[in-house]
Amino acid sequence: ITWIKLYFYFVELAKMMDVLKGKRLSIPVVTTKNLLLGNRRKCCLAIRSFALIAALISCFVLTYTVTPIHRSVAAVGTYVRGNNRPIMYTFYNKIDAEAKHTGMTDDADEQLLKVWEEEWNDAGWETRVLDLNDARRHPRFAEFEDKLKEIHLAGVNTVYNQFCYYRWLAMATVGGGFMSDFDVFPMNTTPDDFKDGTFSIYEEAPNNGGIPCLMSGSGTEWERMAFNVVQNGVEHAEHDFWSDMYASIDIHQKHPEAYNLYSRMADDELDVEEWNPDLCKLAEDRFAVHFSHNAMHKLGHVDINTRPQVAKDYLNKW
Repeated sequence: ITWIKLYFYFVELAKMMDVLKGKRLSIPVVTTKNLLLGNRRKCCLAIRSFALIAALISCFVLTYTVTPIHRSVAAVGTYVRGNNRPIMYTFYNKIDAEAKHTGMTDDADEQLLKVWEEEWNDAGWETRVLDLNDARRHPRFAEFEDKLKEIHLAGVNTVYNQFCYYRWLAMATVGGGFMSDFDVFPMNTTPDDFKDGTFSIYEEAPNNGGIPCLMSGSGTEWERMAFNVVQNGVEHAEHDFWSDMYASIDIHQKHPEAYNLYSRMADDELDVEEWNPDLCKLAEDRFAVHFSHNAMHKLGHVDINTRPQVAKDYLNKW
């Protein structure tokens, strides 16, 4: 529409220029009426010229500042940058040494996060790291926090498990999209795998429920699930420990329609020593690989801090 308007502005301007050129060839007779008409024409010319300049500026602004939206991710409310790369989020918040009992050092966490960013970037995604401050920006944070305080998270990893709950709300704050743990790495994942905004989890637990390590959904879906998960924890207050993973599994077992559940994570392929075309074909439907604590033990790695290098070596071989 802007370009069509510009065309007509140019036509009108050309006509006015022709009129002005024609007037220079004749000696005008100055009368009061002609003077008033001349001023009016000048005023119209100035207004139309200003409109033309404004239209040109608007055109350039629209051309260079509008952020394109990838069709496959538009439905989940996640905008992409000008290079049309979708965004993969994760959540990381440093925990004080006296409260941290994950088995990972701060240095190992940072190395793992770096590998996560590199691998998702290489796979065609932008990466964003969320933290507790993002959850705090949500308008219902106080309500969420009050509910979380009712959930029993007995054990040495209380702070870590609280953060696991807060990440759901942080994703709602940024408008939803895709989130993975930073020990989850892409294999055959493309933005086209996520086609709508309904909430989805892509790793299935053995007892039929979603392991929340790779998820997607619109902003409203993330908010819905965030409060469903924390409410589920409140409803299991008789337990000494109830993590967000327990909650997501329990929700699906009781209400399968609550979210989409897919089994698209590499599991049997974890212990592959050498890849070949046949094995690669078998793994074509695997979105990602999850180097969880459990996976590391399954692979025989006692030192959990070796996860960054183990993941890097695995992906290089793949």
